[in-house]
Amino acid sequence: MNNLMDTLLMIMPLLITLSTVVIALILAHKILLNEHTLTKDNQLSRKLILLLLYVLSFLAVSLALPVADSTRNQVIGLFGIVLSGVIAFSSTSIVGNIMAGIVLRFTKPFKTGDFIRVDQYFGRVTEKGLFDTEIQTEQREFIYWV
Repeated sequence: MNNLMDTLLMIMPLLITLSTVVIALILAHKILLNEHTLTKDNQLSRKLILLLLYVLSFLAVSLALPVADSTRNQVIGLFGIVLSGVIAFSSTSIVGNIMAGIVLRFTKPFKTGDFIRVDQYFGRVTEKGLFDTEIQTEQREFIYWV
C-alpha cells in the first residue's frame, strides 16, 4: 500500500501536466480554429500559434516526466537537435519554402486582388497559398507561381 502511494505521488505531476496540456490544446483549437472568425488571412498565423503551443506542451510534459534529471535533459536535448536538424537540412527545400511563405504572409507585399508582375507574367492575384501564388493574366489564364 505504501509502495502504491509513493508511485502515485511520483506520477502526480505528470498527470496534472498532461491533463492541463490536453485541456489547453482543446481550448486553443476551439478558439483559434473557430470557423466563424477564421479567414484565409489569419489562418496561417493561428496554425503557427498552435504549432508553438504543441512544442511548448511537449516541453512541459518532458519536464514533468518522473525520470532522473539527466534523462530528462537528454530527451529535451534530443528534441532540440531533431528540430534544429529539420530546419538546417531541409531549409533549401520544403522548410525553406514554408519559411518564405510565412515571411510573405507577415510582410504582406501584396494581397488578393492586387496586380503584380512576375517575370514575363502580369495579372491579378486570385489566391495566395503557403507554397504558391495564383495570378490571373489579362487573357484570363490562371498561372500558379511557386
